[in-house]
Amino acid sequence: MEIGEINRVKARTRWNLIHSCEELLIQHNKKGKEHLKARVHGYLCGDGSVSMRKEKGRPCSTHADIRFYPDHKSLIQPFVEAFCRIYVKKPTIRDLGAYYSLTVTSMIVARDLLADGSMTSMGWRVPDWVIGSERNSQEWLRAFFDCEAYVGKKDLRVQSVNLQGLRQIACMLRRFGITSREYSYQRKQRGWNTNYHLVIAKHEDRKAFLNLIGFNHVGKLRKLFAEVT
Repeated sequence: MEIGEINRVKARTRWNLIHSCEELLIQHNKKGKEHLKARVHGYLCGDGSVSMRKEKGRPCSTHADIRFYPDHKSLIQPFVEAFCRIYVKKPTIRDLGAYYSLTVTSMIVARDLLADGSMTSMGWRVPDWVIGSERNSQEWLRAFFDCEAYVGKKDLRVQSVNLQGLRQIACMLRRFGITSREYSYQRKQRGWNTNYHLVIAKHEDRKAFLNLIGFNHVGKLRKLFAEVT
């Protein structure tokens, strides 16, 4: 075996050991903290992405990024807190003017998150371990609504091209005694996907959302509070 190949084998062995240690740490950190991972998952399904790609010129090397794009600084702390406690990695934070960018580069973290399925606009789903727990459901819903909710004078709504995902959310809301209605419209642009709205219109349902789920997003929390109290 040539020296170059020996060095590559040593490097792979070293990285495999590091990755194994990181995976064990993540598994340990998740115990009793599933609600924090539910928060991270909800944020990434709302306004984030998890990507893995082969690096150019290095077919055996894969690059992985986790990105979250909150539109309000009040969402930075709850995301960073949950992410650090589960993955022991602090995202790089950038103020881009109209929104913020929080980024972590980690193959192990990306694999752990993608084990629950795709987080693309069309592909995300709420994992069973979230749906099966009231606390996990609260955290996931709060995070997703932080990103996607519109708080109006007469309703609270989220929209998505992902009908199956929204129907999961409707079922989760019903577990908290919150009713919602589904609407759809076909956008005029040719080739664009149908857009779906999940609307919470009744005053008592919006008040229940405020009391049982709420927001981390300061602006949305204040607006909903003003509308239902």
